[in-house]
Amino acid sequence: MKITVPLLSPYYSRVLNTHIMFGIVESAMRAGAREIRVTPAGDRYEIHSEKLNWKSLLIGLKDALEEMLMTHYATGSRSKIKVSTKTMYAHLSYTVFCKGAFFDPPGNIQRYPRELEVIYQELINLIKGPITDIPDSLKSSKSLLDKKTVEVTQQLDPTVNQWISFYEYKEGGPLSNFEYALAWVGLYYYSTVHKFKRGSSRIVEVIQYQPYEDVELWELLMIKDLATKIVREGDNPWKISQEYGLLKTLLKSQLPPSLEEVPGLSKFTILAYGQENQQGKGWRIFKTLELPLLWHFVSYLKIHSLHGTTKFIETLDKLEMESKNKDKKDRENVLREVGYQLYSSVTTGNENGFYNAFRLIRRLGYFIDPKFVEAVVNYILEGGYHD
Repeated sequence: MKITVPLLSPYYSRVLNTHIMFGIVESAMRAGAREIRVTPAGDRYEIHSEKLNWKSLLIGLKDALEEMLMTHYATGSRSKIKVSTKTMYAHLSYTVFCKGAFFDPPGNIQRYPRELEVIYQELINLIKGPITDIPDSLKSSKSLLDKKTVEVTQQLDPTVNQWISFYEYKEGGPLSNFEYALAWVGLYYYSTVHKFKRGSSRIVEVIQYQPYEDVELWELLMIKDLATKIVREGDNPWKISQEYGLLKTLLKSQLPPSLEEVPGLSKFTILAYGQENQQGKGWRIFKTLELPLLWHFVSYLKIHSLHGTTKFIETLDKLEMESKNKDKKDRENVLREVGYQLYSSVTTGNENGFYNAFRLIRRLGYFIDPKFVEAVVNYILEGGYHD
């Protein structure tokens, strides 16, 4: 079976298509499909799986929604929120389709889980009978909740209404019930969501992993393992900067290093998008990050100097701890610069950044293992960033 994303519309943004694609992958895997291949085609995707059919896909989607909704109701609580001048109550949790994906929940925040819940109930009824195509009720963009139009949310697509105003939260054009549910599943299981303060700004940040060449199921599962299911608040390397956050995440990851025969994460690039309160309530794309080159660099270090890499991680951890001390707030700026210098060196091939980063750390009195430095030097000599 071949499925093309978008399913029911001539065009969606690549961000939304990626969430839908991951939702299909998760549903197919839960339905028992073990041979899945995803092929990017511009902003679109083709998903191939021989043993998949529409009924099994709907069964898998039902299973994923059930887990998401159970987590939402189990971990959430009835909370008071203020909308304009009115006070109302909603069941809020830190799942990505609720409070966790906002710094100020909009008035319709409770609609998202309710919308998914009625789609879940519809799936329970549909899978009792024969299914040879996407059922009409799921193809429709009329809500199963109240017949209103199902709209794309900015968490699923930051390009929605981006030219209207950064100072408003507006939802976008119509989306089918089927794609709406798939997109939330894709965001929930295959994206990383962060929520933190950076200086005086409050930020919600979504990290999406976009494949740019053919990937198999095991590679998609590595992304699922790398992604965070629940929004993380407080201590978080991503609040320092995107470059530092990505570097630290890969250094601490337990995923196997990248080899020529097993490229792992090297087929994906990263898109960071989100919401920053000093920029208004609208969502926007922050930046793209080069995952393949940085993953190859980190893999090289782990293969050639695992002990030195572990010691380097410990040094970064200590600097993060020190940055919480009011007298040592400059540590966060140092880490931000270290992240930028290392990321810049790996992605541009400018070796000076490595030495600048090490110099910054040494000035603070920290020792860098000679074996780790040797591994970095060998990486430069072997032209690792040109691979």
